[in-house]
Amino acid sequence: MVNVRMRDEDGAVTIIVAVFITVLFGFVALAVDVARMYEEKAQLESATDLSALAGAQLLWKGKADAEAAGETYVTENPSVNHPGAYNELTGDLVEAKRTQEGTGCRADVSGTGSVTLDPDGTIATSQLYDCVESTVQSPFEFLFASVLGFGDRTITNTSTSFMGNGAPRGTQIVPWILRDCPNGGQYPDEAGVATPSGCPYEFTDSFVDDPNSPLVTQFEESGLFVGGSLAYEAIGCPLPSGFKNVFHDNNTYMALNRGDAAYVPCRVAPGQRVLTRGGSLGAQLKTALEGRGATTAACANEAAFNSALSRTGDGDGFVTIVNRNPCLVQVAFAVRAAPASRVPDVDDDVAGTPTGMQAQVNEPGFPNASRFSSLGNNQAIVIRRLAWYYITGYTSGSQSAPIGVYLRAVDNDNSILNGPMDVCPVGVPISECAQHGIYIVKLVN
Repeated sequence: MVNVRMRDEDGAVTIIVAVFITVLFGFVALAVDVARMYEEKAQLESATDLSALAGAQLLWKGKADAEAAGETYVTENPSVNHPGAYNELTGDLVEAKRTQEGTGCRADVSGTGSVTLDPDGTIATSQLYDCVESTVQSPFEFLFASVLGFGDRTITNTSTSFMGNGAPRGTQIVPWILRDCPNGGQYPDEAGVATPSGCPYEFTDSFVDDPNSPLVTQFEESGLFVGGSLAYEAIGCPLPSGFKNVFHDNNTYMALNRGDAAYVPCRVAPGQRVLTRGGSLGAQLKTALEGRGATTAACANEAAFNSALSRTGDGDGFVTIVNRNPCLVQVAFAVRAAPASRVPDVDDDVAGTPTGMQAQVNEPGFPNASRFSSLGNNQAIVIRRLAWYYITGYTSGSQSAPIGVYLRAVDNDNSILNGPMDVCPVGVPISECAQHGIYIVKLVN
């Protein structure tokens, strides 16, 4: 009797162990396949992120160029389950949406630089941005878990990148204001205006350290170039959604001219109204810039220039900022502003960018004589655009003026998206519209 019971119990244990091993094998098989699935999802996410970024960097050129760049990235970066080329028949899709063509991606941008997608338009403060959406699909076959009834799946990932106008801030802003040039494409009343001396500015993506080269600009004060009283954090920044005038001597220009490298400027964006400031841009300016790391040794260095920027190689001034260094600074272009008697509200904090640059001098029939007259001291000006300037050295002598080259740049760092990118009107050359200098590319999801 005892032996019979023991044999029965042995059989029961064998069944239990067999069932346990089967279940355990099933869980292990499922875990292996789920891990493979997550790995494939991660590869697709990386591919769509970088595809969207690659496309967004060419949105300024147009829809076709942006989509081609995104599609090429997918083709050249296959994954385990998506080894072939970009293929819309299998669910891949790179789509560029530009506000110029009546499309775009809607989002809300806060003052801290965060971006909230708003596809349904439910956020009152959201607006349309130029964007690129990249979607990649790949089939996924369960190797082990299929015995448990799991069928094959399709893995999909979508990423979105925005392009907008830069609202730079921080120690790379320098209070250098240049008189802007007429631009009939962006401002129709400037069509046919005589070109002032110094225009147009020459942008290049080439490193040049010879001050005698026509590509090099020497920053010396004249009617073309002056200092500007930009706000900085110690004296209070503009409203989160607007701009503030600074009508006193405690400003970035005076701080930099005193050799003070410690200030942190507030953000600067098109539409801001400030005053010009006089004074020498000599040894004190060089001391302040060197205190921030913009030394001759650092800046007169072509290898550093090449490591900071990814260049197009055709001399058009377009670069992608790979990483920043102290020699890469931001400058503003401005025109004379209307007096407060005619635009009284611009003397105060302005919530939002002044629509249509209403703070510009607007003398019908005489925009050249009013907007583009020489800049002097204590004159109200309005910033119209921004550009990167790469310092390549300093002039010799007591003036010690910085020398360098202008760049048109795509910056995919964490700068603030100020607003949708300026679109190029039909019939206006891209090179004219692209003068606006600083574009920001952001991956938003």
